[in-house]
Amino acid sequence: MDKYTNYLFAQGPKAMAQICTWINKKNTCEMPFSADCHNVDSYMKIFNTQDFVEADNFFTTEAINVWECGPGYDMTMDNFYCKLTIHNQHDDELKSCETQVLDNFNHDFNCKYANQYVSCVTNVYQKYCGIAAAKFGCNWAEVAMKVDVPQCNNTLPVC
Repeated sequence: MDKYTNYLFAQGPKAMAQICTWINKKNTCEMPFSADCHNVDSYMKIFNTQDFVEADNFFTTEAINVWECGPGYDMTMDNFYCKLTIHNQHDDELKSCETQVLDNFNHDFNCKYANQYVSCVTNVYQKYCGIAAAKFGCNWAEVAMKVDVPQCNNTLPVC
């Protein structure tokens, strides 16, 4: 992640636009296989790992990348420097949101935990970058929850 964020910091928004070109080409190429391959089990096979969490991280990151370069592109570009700053300087707070949701789901299953995660991430973005960025953070976190716990999709907040 450090090389990625360093590249984005050094090159600015044009780097994100270039990355999105690559992601969108990759996504178009993979589209016919998405239904069969876009799941954690397939990512475990692709990356030759037995570690569910590692595969799930790749799976979730892929979904976020597709959102950031697709339906969320304008919002991502509008909040480009905020996103970088938060992931570079306040990643510990985002990790805390993630740790909390994982701990909660490991204890028992309740969709309120997905909502708490979205709220936690939204609050981090709002704290450092304001209301507009909070909407970005909300959508970003929602994408993660939609792929990780799709059974909770109908309970997630409207960003």
